[in-house]
Amino acid sequence: MVLLFEILRMAEEVEDKVLVFSQSLISLDLIEDFLELAGRAKEEGKLSPYKGEGKWFRNIDYYRLDGSTNATTRKKWAEEFNDTSNVRGRLFLISTRAGSLGINLVAANRVIIFDASWNPSYDIQSIFRVYRFGQVKTVFVYRFLAQGTMEEKIYDRQVTKQSLSFRVVDQQQIERHFTMNELTELYTFEPDQLDDPSEKKSKRATPMLPKKVYIGEDRAPHTSLLKSSMLYHELLAFELVFEKLVVLYQAFNRR
Repeated sequence: MVLLFEILRMAEEVEDKVLVFSQSLISLDLIEDFLELAGRAKEEGKLSPYKGEGKWFRNIDYYRLDGSTNATTRKKWAEEFNDTSNVRGRLFLISTRAGSLGINLVAANRVIIFDASWNPSYDIQSIFRVYRFGQVKTVFVYRFLAQGTMEEKIYDRQVTKQSLSFRVVDQQQIERHFTMNELTELYTFEPDQLDDPSEKKSKRATPMLPKKVYIGEDRAPHTSLLKSSMLYHELLAFELVFEKLVVLYQAFNRR
């Protein structure tokens, strides 16, 4: 939640809009509760976990779309959110199952996948709500995972499923990242231990971050919360060209 509000604050500074996708309605309720607390603290002049300039009023500053939203309201909110003159509507909370298809939200260019799905296609389709024709900004995707928990195992399975898809459909050779034993250990909790402040050398390195745009090396918030086991998602599905050439060579020799 700390990282979520930090990203919202940074997005407001550069006038970017944000989509937050979650499979859990409880998670969306919790985010709304925090937005309400932040707005209330702003009005009372108290210290708020969200330090942005604006306030948070539902259907004005942020919208929420889930299975209970009818088609008419869905279209109305999408048009309001995509209106370039609407500077207050800067956040859209979306249920992954209800809003990962059939909606165009190119006004946003920041996507937060709040929780990982067993089916990677849901998360991919969520990203394509902004990464599509009509988008004029660079798109950034943030995948939130609780390190050492089942969420990380779910994400590992996502990578394995996507790699299998690339192998079968696109005939690509993808690097093997996880063993079957690692994927079956769903109920183990193995978080990295926090570093001792008295130690000069860190036990784990901060993961590689973009240099130019947040979250980047120069402005990464709460870097102690970022774990070294998290990599660029695209690199996990990087095609091994050498292996592909070997397979083609073997197929040629069999002829």
